[in-house]
Amino acid sequence: GGNRDVVVENPLEGRPAVKAGLRAGDIIVAVNSKRTKGLSLEKVVKYIKGKKGTIVTLTIKRTGSDKYFDIKVKRDKIEIRNVSSRLIKGNENIAYIKLTGFVKSPTESSDTEIIKHFRKLKRLARKKNVKLDALILDLRGNAGGYLDLAIDIADMFVTEGLIVSTKSPNRSPEESYARKKDLTDLPLAVLINAKSASASEIVASAIKFHGRGILLGERTFGKATVQKLMDLPGNGAYVLKLTQARYYSPSGRTIQVVGVEPDIPVSNELDGSFPFQYREENMWHHLPKVPSDTIQVKKHYDVEKIRSWVEKNGKAEKFLEKHKNDPIKPDIQLVRSIDYINGMLSTPRK
Repeated sequence: GGNRDVVVENPLEGRPAVKAGLRAGDIIVAVNSKRTKGLSLEKVVKYIKGKKGTIVTLTIKRTGSDKYFDIKVKRDKIEIRNVSSRLIKGNENIAYIKLTGFVKSPTESSDTEIIKHFRKLKRLARKKNVKLDALILDLRGNAGGYLDLAIDIADMFVTEGLIVSTKSPNRSPEESYARKKDLTDLPLAVLINAKSASASEIVASAIKFHGRGILLGERTFGKATVQKLMDLPGNGAYVLKLTQARYYSPSGRTIQVVGVEPDIPVSNELDGSFPFQYREENMWHHLPKVPSDTIQVKKHYDVEKIRSWVEKNGKAEKFLEKHKNDPIKPDIQLVRSIDYINGMLSTPRK
């Protein structure tokens, strides 16, 4: 607000802004033709808010382009649920769990919520007389949270070995290892994108390294730093964000700036493209990447065979073509990912 640009930081997956096409890094130039330049952020938010079901028109400038364009967003009541789940419609043998953050409170904790939701899905599958064949863990748009929850959630799927290590200049490395008991041994797919950051990247990198499942989507955000907020003199008016350490994946590589690469890139665009996405590397004064030794990643799935299966048997593109003009757009990445998961189930493990 004020004389600064109003920048979209982390639009929530599955919510009106993302459904309408808004992306992280987009600059909101105007709201219903009212210019945002010179307005406070509170004023801009007030203009954007409105009655459920009404339309707000946002004029956008996208990073990497000089053009302005309008996005029409249908307002809705936003209920933030940390964990949600369902059986995939038309593929009820696939369980789906969406995690939006690694949070804990007196009434809720992400790890216990995942367990509750998975048990609920198993009961629902039994009621429908369906055998669960695979699980999707959706970490798209998950900006992170508590480190201990990331370790606990990775441990639900990884049977043994290193999950993450934390290294700082002034102390010896801290390493966290998996324990024996897992939530499930179902084949696993993890959905990631450019807004999957920090704790999300810890979970994704552990699952990838140990070959526990396949990663589908886009390269993650690339934030792998441990930070602490310190109050500065001045009646609490200023704080210093101090970087204390870095996270390292089980491969021995830091995720900082480079992020976690998917095993199979899956576009969220109808044309299959991968447009610019705002990541750690685009932030001002980000901590640089550092050279590090890497250990060979375990591969339990043959990615090329899965791709070949999808080319011959995939149903996603026909579905997306049929529904491309629907008022509520389908989740393109998820629809395509279902093909790859069915390919994974039809392909022998290594």
